[in-house]
Amino acid sequence: MPTPEEDAQITAAALTDPDSPPLTDAELVQFKRSRGRLLGSGKKEQVTLRLDAEILEQFKATGNGWQTRINEALRDWQNISAPSSARVAAWDTLGPLHRRSGREPRSFRDRECVKMVLQEARK
Repeated sequence: MPTPEEDAQITAAALTDPDSPPLTDAELVQFKRSRGRLLGSGKKEQVTLRLDAEILEQFKATGNGWQTRINEALRDWQNISAPSSARVAAWDTLGPLHRRSGREPRSFRDRECVKMVLQEARK
């Protein structure tokens, strides 16, 4: 701990530093912590979810914010899995054939047919 004389010298030197002016009372108020948890965005919902232990460990190993990263991974999956206009066009083309047969396109031949229609839709 500095002595009172050293503390006075340090304070005087700090007050003369043009790059570090003293903070006003209004500026100090913004740094005061409020009690409790910060309010969320209101757009998220708390859920209980069971995950594989290895998956959870991998996310937790990345440090703080692991729950946000899980949310981002789920959002990425959602964006990848959302039906694209090409997929919708393919289903519009192939759907009646499969609806008549009462099944989804599951066989290799069906998948190849879907790929061809998707490629045509992208052109």
